[in-house]
Amino acid sequence: MATAVSSRENPVIGSQYQLEIGGHNLGFITEFNGGGIKINAAEHKTIGKSGLQMVQQVPGRAEYTPLKIKRPIDHDMTLWNWRKQCENGDVAGARCNGTLQLLDQAGSVIIEYTFDNCWPSKLSGPTSKSDDNKAQEEEVEIQVEGFRRTV
Repeated sequence: MATAVSSRENPVIGSQYQLEIGGHNLGFITEFNGGGIKINAAEHKTIGKSGLQMVQQVPGRAEYTPLKIKRPIDHDMTLWNWRKQCENGDVAGARCNGTLQLLDQAGSVIIEYTFDNCWPSKLSGPTSKSDDNKAQEEEVEIQVEGFRRTV
């Protein structure tokens, strides 16, 4: 009995993520989640030609889920300065665009996401124990007004 050869490509296996926000390359990140869109359904009530009342579900408002990112702590203060800009009330000035790239083991971009008008809504320092033997990480939650896959 012959078996069919799948024409499907292998799944994407990423090696590392790289983050750029507002023109600042923040280097590699260790964890990423979020970054989705939900389009809410809205009811549209109508009366058809025959007089029959109908309720249609039509696309309503789009809601973007925040990005949650963890990155190793280094000397770069970009995230903390960005958060401080929002804390000082300059959210309009803090809004910027960003890119998240998934790289393969050779360092080539295999998937890229871009997000629009983002700003940091939460920034946390490390949580660790004195006997912990792992790199310290900071976590940022980023609100976005657009999120799409570009590669």
